[in-house]
Amino acid sequence: MANKPNRAEQLMEEAFEALAGHDTKRALRIGRELKKLRHSSNFEIMALAHVADGQTEQAVAVLKEGVGAAPTVWRLWQLLGNCYSDLERFQESHAAYGRALGCPGADASTIQLNRAIALEREERHGEAIQALSDVSAEDLRLRRIAMTIDLLNALGRHSEARILGEEAARIDAPEEEDRASLASIYAGLGRAIWEERRRSEEALGWAWKAVALEKDEATALWLIREIAHRQSPSARYMRLLVRGRWNESITGDEEPPGFYVTYEVVADSREEAMQMIRPFEPAAIRESLSLERCDILEKAPDQPMGVYVAAPAYAYFAWKEK
Repeated sequence: MANKPNRAEQLMEEAFEALAGHDTKRALRIGRELKKLRHSSNFEIMALAHVADGQTEQAVAVLKEGVGAAPTVWRLWQLLGNCYSDLERFQESHAAYGRALGCPGADASTIQLNRAIALEREERHGEAIQALSDVSAEDLRLRRIAMTIDLLNALGRHSEARILGEEAARIDAPEEEDRASLASIYAGLGRAIWEERRRSEEALGWAWKAVALEKDEATALWLIREIAHRQSPSARYMRLLVRGRWNESITGDEEPPGFYVTYEVVADSREEAMQMIRPFEPAAIRESLSLERCDILEKAPDQPMGVYVAAPAYAYFAWKEK
């Protein structure tokens, strides 16, 4: 019995490693072992595994059992609120967040951030901004600012969004986990400048700066298409598999690899689509890009032309000249 807590801690560590590696079967198996040990972490682990597998309803069932067995564990209430939010069961979501906030040791900043996400999904933008004002944790600062800018833009308060974005754009964000938030700030600033002043060059500059950090940043993709403002009766929505070669080794001791990456684009032709795609990749590799495959998905005469999906993941392979 003396080793039971140590065993539980070891299993928890293994379970979260499994979740990080997308091995949900292993995480569920470990969760069941933790349940036998009557350790409350089993509910969080199994629920996260179900969410990763797209089984949100099953996650809710696990978490309802969890909060019944361990009603003072704020993480379980918060995760239950997140699942309800994903299922658009917002009244139950807010009730769960309220219970989370009332638990001892609750991380109020994280809970309020998730509550703001639920409010944004309900299009209760003003209330979402108010919830974000209670997010005080330093590690969430950029995410809070990025989301606030988006909400201000959604409310048509573009001047306020621009001012907040200009202040935030001066912040250095060296940490990898801050890249997405900083990209969202740049894109939101670009949108605010475009919506408020119709200054296309300046707005596009921020959009492309966002893409340089996170090429799939949704607001930046929209802004680039919006400012171009092009449509064509012969346009098609197409999915392209692009082949290229990286400009440097990714392991440090091998030749630069080749890669495949996917885009979805509205354009008149494959050649035009490739022209639209090239600026989304680093300048050093653009000349290596070639079209491997193109699938025409549908006609798109009424859709703005441009890139709609810029997949962030690359499939690497050992390069061989064709």
